[in-house]
Amino acid sequence: MNLKFRFCTEVKTLCKSALVRHPNSSIPTMDLRLLKSIYTDVKTIDLLVGAMAEKNELGAIVGPTFKYILAEQFSQIYQKQKRVANSTLPEFQEFKMVSAVDLLCANTELQEIQRNLFSLTSDKNLPITCDKRVELLRV
Repeated sequence: MNLKFRFCTEVKTLCKSALVRHPNSSIPTMDLRLLKSIYTDVKTIDLLVGAMAEKNELGAIVGPTFKYILAEQFSQIYQKQKRVANSTLPEFQEFKMVSAVDLLCANTELQEIQRNLFSLTSDKNLPITCDKRVELLRV
């Protein structure tokens, strides 16, 4: 079974990833055996299954496929943000004030969250309530 997974063949640019250059080294041997016993054709391996089977990259909590996808997503977001940041339209000005905490409050059922999303709650990082100021962001 050739382990150029479906997710690599569907996402052509992924073919430059470590997974395609050295497919067997990206997935632990035991997981590789399991995949081979379950899937008869590489094209049926789901993106999530294949990517989760990969070994984590050094210093990361994800393997090469998810690392690539996340990098691509953040790159696209960054490029769009640069365009929006230079815009003077009023609706774009509102979004400049939106924080990660606002997005999390608006898209989950959280009642409160610490001010700095990326630090644990402490005396210096007390929880704040997810209030009506994020109503505009709720879908």
